[in-house]
Amino acid sequence: MFSDQAWGHMAREMLAGAGLAPHGDTEGIRWVVVRHNDDHVHIVAALVREDGRIEWARNDYRRCVAATFDVARRFGLPMTSMRPFRTAAAVGPTA
Repeated sequence: MFSDQAWGHMAREMLAGAGLAPHGDTEGIRWVVVRHNDDHVHIVAALVREDGRIEWARNDYRRCVAATFDVARRFGLPMTSMRPFRTAAAVGPTA
């Protein structure tokens, strides 16, 4: 569906939109994108900035959801439910 570079670009846009990693903030938080399927990625971010300060991410869930929906709309991604812990994935191991 999208290349690794495209997913990385979308992740940067989402993190900037959420106010966690503004464009050009070279001393900001460090993050990684993990793509384990063609249709989605997971973003993991450390809230300790490179300059040693802590990023106090107040209301980060709401900001991340809004930024995720904005990126999905802009790049034509399918919209998904953003309710916490409500996924289509199996609750436990399956045979």
